[in-house]
Amino acid sequence: FLFLDHFLVGHVMSTAVVADEFECQLNCLQNNSCKSVNAYLDGNNAQRQICELNSKTRQMKPGDFQWKKRSTYYGFVQVG
Repeated sequence: FLFLDHFLVGHVMSTAVVADEFECQLNCLQNNSCKSVNAYLDGNNAQRQICELNSKTRQMKPGDFQWKKRSTYYGFVQVG
């Protein structure tokens, strides 16, 4: 699920610079511990896309789901 202008605070496992949001999602899908991602443009360099892999989802930690301009949150449906 996609949420514009939102992100999950306090559950970042790793941060990386990626080409786009799709690469960010792929990074999460390839990591068994990843449950969701935050993606946003670097404040100092608008050409850099930052990807944060989260160990939790907004459903697991609703109080940590916050508004942040120009960020995108992706939560993945857990199967099994």
